[in-house]
Amino acid sequence: MKIKRFVGRNMKEAIQKAKQELGPDALIISTRKIKSPSVFGGTQTEITVAQDSLTESPPPNLEENCLTKNNNIYHQADNKPSEITSYSTTDMKKDIIFIKQLLFELIQEKEFLFIPQLKKDFFKLYLYLIEKGVDEAVAIKLLKTLVEEKSKFSKITFNPENFLIDFLGNNIKITNGIERYLNKYKIFALIGPTGVGKTTTIAKLAARYSIESGAKVGLITLDTYRIAAVEQLKIYAGIMGLDLEIIHTHDEWENAIKKFCNMDIIFVDTAGHSQKNEEYIFNLKTFFRNSKSVHISLLISATSDKNNIRDIINSFGILLPENIIFTKIDEVCNLGSILNISHWSNIPISYLTNGQNVPDDIIEAEKTELAKMILL
Repeated sequence: MKIKRFVGRNMKEAIQKAKQELGPDALIISTRKIKSPSVFGGTQTEITVAQDSLTESPPPNLEENCLTKNNNIYHQADNKPSEITSYSTTDMKKDIIFIKQLLFELIQEKEFLFIPQLKKDFFKLYLYLIEKGVDEAVAIKLLKTLVEEKSKFSKITFNPENFLIDFLGNNIKITNGIERYLNKYKIFALIGPTGVGKTTTIAKLAARYSIESGAKVGLITLDTYRIAAVEQLKIYAGIMGLDLEIIHTHDEWENAIKKFCNMDIIFVDTAGHSQKNEEYIFNLKTFFRNSKSVHISLLISATSDKNNIRDIINSFGILLPENIIFTKIDEVCNLGSILNISHWSNIPISYLTNGQNVPDDIIEAEKTELAKMILL
């Protein structure tokens, strides 16, 4: 049995290091967050991994009260010296079974993966989901459903991976773009933290509806904090031949809405601020509360980690967004966050953006495709 610790910037990196050295069949015994040695602080992920090694070579003798280091794991000798004369393959197998049992008990104590019927294939699927960026609690919820539903299938036809794709497709919350809201709303405001791509996304949506659908589209920006954002939207508006209003006060907002009264759709760009800026979010809520029939779309970047995503949903949730636009999916390898979002909130996903090209790099959310993005 080979046991070793691996450290990475995140779970994915740590697992990759383990696989490179110990192979794909190594078992993760435990995971934990440790302090990063970087001068900038932060945390890293440490995993403890076990690998079956059925060689019959005996382990080294242990001297009394000494501490020996083997594969980066420290083993304390017994108080009394002992002499190990043989260590058979049978003994090794017994130890492997014992350690695997400890693994399951450890998982039960941590209150995830406590499924009695959990088999090796399901555990591998759990690790696969974690590697894809799915939150541990979300992954275990899915696996519990797999176990419950497994009885409906024969042993020959049941395939956990295929079932999971179907399950995700039937349960991920989506909207087909913003089409369903057009009968109720004319004004569509995009909100979210700094750097999620609100201005570029507005340009993509404006181009889609003005050029491709022939709708009359007006643009409004509340983002007067960044000159570059205003100039960028001016360029897009000029190319598409759309009117743009730059708003500083609520009176200017009312005048712009009156000016655009004959428009089919009005897209509103907002300033990006941290989700921790409670004052800004409250002021934005007050601003839109005094305006009737404003649809709110929350933008979340795929590059955000799962803790930040949950924080963003909770903080901007007071604005009552009705859909989520998941941006920058082209900049990440794993899209498990899509699944996390669907389980952490009742807000459906409407669009995903996958590049900077206007208007091409935006796609409507579709259940089966989302499931494949997450798993494949």
